[in-house]
Amino acid sequence: MTLKKKGLSKLIKSLQKSTVTPEKADKIMYKLAKKGEEELIQAYSTPNIDLNKSTGSFEVTTPNIQHDVQNQDGVVELWAEGEELLFYEFGTGITHNSPRDWENVLNIQVPEYVSAIGTYGKGYGAYPYWHYRNDNMQSIMTRGIVARGGFARAINRAVSDVEVTVKEVLK
Repeated sequence: MTLKKKGLSKLIKSLQKSTVTPEKADKIMYKLAKKGEEELIQAYSTPNIDLNKSTGSFEVTTPNIQHDVQNQDGVVELWAEGEELLFYEFGTGITHNSPRDWENVLNIQVPEYVSAIGTYGKGYGAYPYWHYRNDNMQSIMTRGIVARGGFARAINRAVSDVEVTVKEVLK
């Protein structure tokens, strides 16, 4: 997907000429943030499946990630939090994430504090699979976590839906 700067500039100029009230602008931003939240919901609802070597069964884990859209004092914010957020957003292990596929139309880069694929912790993610122990001290074989890119998808969705959302709110 590409961002058409000419079309976006045209939209901005038409908005400047219109009589957009602060309330309408807030509504536009809130609707775009809610569309972004839909992308987070979809991205983070897919479970990760690992093999429990101790029992021979599969370990299915769904990330414990909370998210919401807040609108306070004219600031609309889409947020997410959880211990596993960065693992599910950017991925772990080379099997699923080499090279790291995290892109968005605004070209916002992966934050510097996010480890390169395969280097987090003891660096086991540099191997096609590795083992860890769960809370019951059972051996779990994993190939890592596929990057879900929820925020990258939210950015892309918000940008692609700007024109439609503005027209919807201003009609």
